[in-house]
Amino acid sequence: MGITLKNRPYYQTVVTMIKDIRNSMTSNTGNTNTMIALLDNILTELYDTTFEDENLLVLHNILLELYKQTSTTLTTIHNAIIPSTAAVVFTADDIPCTYLIITASADNTDRITCGGSTITDGNGLAVLYPGESIRVDISNVNLLYVIAGVNLEDASITYFV
Repeated sequence: MGITLKNRPYYQTVVTMIKDIRNSMTSNTGNTNTMIALLDNILTELYDTTFEDENLLVLHNILLELYKQTSTTLTTIHNAIIPSTAAVVFTADDIPCTYLIITASADNTDRITCGGSTITDGNGLAVLYPGESIRVDISNVNLLYVIAGVNLEDASITYFV
């Protein structure tokens, strides 16, 4: 049995920051710069701290759900047919964005590699194992390529305009 976030010294700080983000996102006075600054504080707080993967995933899902509930500039695209034979564009849709979050399905059996058009399995911008996600600063969703460790893995992207 591992140590839960509640038992970590930074737990209250993280909880307070998440609540601040929620308040900022739902109030009329909140703005994008304030939200970005608050998220940067969370990332700084978590950067040098290690804790169990399942707790990090829970924290990620809470933050993503907050985005979904309060943002009108966010859309998710699902791709359940990522091949293992060659890198493919995640979606051919021409959708400008400022960044996206790619999430490997928790039901996958192997890794997904993401990045530019020259990626190979295990060699790219990021390697995501089941349930993992990463933020990618990118100008269009059609610039993200993926390849799976085994054929027909699953992922989704949530993009922000």
